[in-house]
Amino acid sequence: QELYKDIKDSIEKLNLIESKYNEKQIRYTTTIKIIAGHLTTKNILLDTIAKINEIYPTIKFEITTYTYDEAIILLHEGKCDLIFFCLNEVKEVPSNICIKKIVDVNDIFVVGNKLKESIPLEMTISKMNNYPIICKKYIKDYYDSLNIEFNPTYLLTNNWLVEEYAIRNIGIGVVTKEFLKNELNSGELTEIKVDYPLPPKEIGYAYRTDSLNHDIIKEITKQLTEDINMAK
Repeated sequence: QELYKDIKDSIEKLNLIESKYNEKQIRYTTTIKIIAGHLTTKNILLDTIAKINEIYPTIKFEITTYTYDEAIILLHEGKCDLIFFCLNEVKEVPSNICIKKIVDVNDIFVVGNKLKESIPLEMTISKMNNYPIICKKYIKDYYDSLNIEFNPTYLLTNNWLVEEYAIRNIGIGVVTKEFLKNELNSGELTEIKVDYPLPPKEIGYAYRTDSLNHDIIKEITKQLTEDINMAK
């Protein structure tokens, strides 16, 4: 009789767990709209999405790319659920938006395999102005804040484009070192040392605290944090 009771209790617990799991599955039948750059998606986000998809296969993910200014407006208006961006770009943030840092990365100057034959691999920022420079606006803003003359030829809207321009030998690009290890190790890109290197930058995410998808967003970001910590 005692054995029967133990078995019955175990079955009831399993049924309760299954019931709660099914409730989550039903509750999480939704579409999560994410804004993230190509390299952030590839290097940080996709593995986490795959894990969440295994647990909640009814969740759909839509990933698009916008500038920071556009993304923060779309998030505030409830037209997306989660955005990823460089925290160096943060300006004013609406009160219903929560921002969290996830990782530090480093921006470096690089040159493609053809141009490296004709461009010094160590130079001052002042001398670099004699060559085509490709970067995002916040890089120029940083050097402007130091009163260092820095005149990019191309100010692009995302890091993936900067990378592609540099690989195609259009000029000196400013890229995220941790995201381009293969290209640097293979020699497709080569780092240029400068007298005023860029400080580490913070990659983070933001979500609306009043979002209807708040629970699943918390699960996504928790899994993301765990994945990043394990990769360190």
